[in-house]
Amino acid sequence: MKSLLVGLAIIFCLLMSNIANAQCGWVLWTSQHFGDERTGAWTIDSAFPNYELCIKELNRNLEGMKKGFEKTPRAKINSFNYGFSVDIKDESGKEKHFQFLFKCLPDTIDPRK
Repeated sequence: MKSLLVGLAIIFCLLMSNIANAQCGWVLWTSQHFGDERTGAWTIDSAFPNYELCIKELNRNLEGMKKGFEKTPRAKINSFNYGFSVDIKDESGKEKHFQFLFKCLPDTIDPRK
């Protein structure tokens, strides 16, 4: 009887470790909006085996894009969680607005729906 309980305990532990390791994948989504319209569709940037790698790539993309706009004359950058907006004045003083959004979501969630 004792060996049966030990065997069941071992099987239970193995099953639990497999369940804990069965993580979903993570997807980095991006969306870009130009002007006042909210027409930017969410698109897949890349996929990752865990959340930490997805967030690392999200931050790398976010900082890289912001650095590109920092070099743009007359650009005003407004940062927020997982995104930023840019207002750029052209030579005539007319302002153009851009917004860039980033999300890390489980592969079971689609923000387009």
